[in-house]
Amino acid sequence: MRDKETFSYVELPDGIFTADGIWYHTTEKDVAEFAPDLLHRSGLDVLLAQAGEWSRLPTAIAILGLAALLVLISPWQAALGSLSIYMFLAVVTPSVVIYNLSGLTRKLIHPVLQGLIYVLFLSYLASLGQMGAVGTGLLGFILFRWQLVGRLLSRPIRFLARPLSPLSMPDTILRNVLIRGSLKYGYSVGELKRMEERMTEIMTYHKTRSKQTGK
Repeated sequence: MRDKETFSYVELPDGIFTADGIWYHTTEKDVAEFAPDLLHRSGLDVLLAQAGEWSRLPTAIAILGLAALLVLISPWQAALGSLSIYMFLAVVTPSVVIYNLSGLTRKLIHPVLQGLIYVLFLSYLASLGQMGAVGTGLLGFILFRWQLVGRLLSRPIRFLARPLSPLSMPDTILRNVLIRGSLKYGYSVGELKRMEERMTEIMTYHKTRSKQTGK
């Protein structure tokens, strides 16, 4: 059971900003209207934390995939392979959230687990004298962990994901966490179209506000 006090968020006029740096274009009131029973059972902080874990899953899998691929193929092929893994998962993950696998997702994204696996793989490569692979692994780890890859590929990923959902990746994930969590416990949910319209409305406000602030 997660300790609710380990995760925090702040609700602003243009959405909810979480401790792990993710914007959700919704409000606690909107969540309460869409999935009141699940919200009462779990609490918004837990639901946002679960959504955040699914949002970070593509990065975690890409990092672990890069480490494994460096042992099997050349550094440049491993780099391209990890980028392909990331793009694929970033596109499809929001639509395939499985509520019962949230515990597994939490383990996969754990930085200590990723670090240990990376140390093992890179130590093995270094023992073989494959310093090019070691360098690629270290650089890839930094680029993925610092979200530089995600920022670089955000536009093509959004273009590819648009047919699956009109919402942003975090919003789509949160929506599906609410839907599938409610289904798991036999709770009813509100009107899906209404929630998507509210998220789009807040997202538009967020973009307009950001542009005005940037001027």
